[in-house]
Amino acid sequence: MDPWQKKTGKQTGNEEFAMAMFRYFGRGLQKGFFKGHPYEVVPGGLGGVQTALQNLKDGKASAVKYVFRIEQTEGVLRYNTN
Repeated sequence: MDPWQKKTGKQTGNEEFAMAMFRYFGRGLQKGFFKGHPYEVVPGGLGGVQTALQNLKDGKASAVKYVFRIEQTEGVLRYNTN
């Protein structure tokens, strides 16, 4: 038994499978036979959460994911790593 598997209980050795799947997904996105889930960017960052929740409650959102861009939230300062 692999020492990592013995310590963590997780199986190892699937690197080849993972590599093949990531290449397959990448090619699918590039060629168009695999598409990401539809999404909608909600304006206002976290300030738009209430609107998104209301849309969900009212049934206006069907098979769509909401994206909240934190940097668009009023009062949030962008952190500079430089």
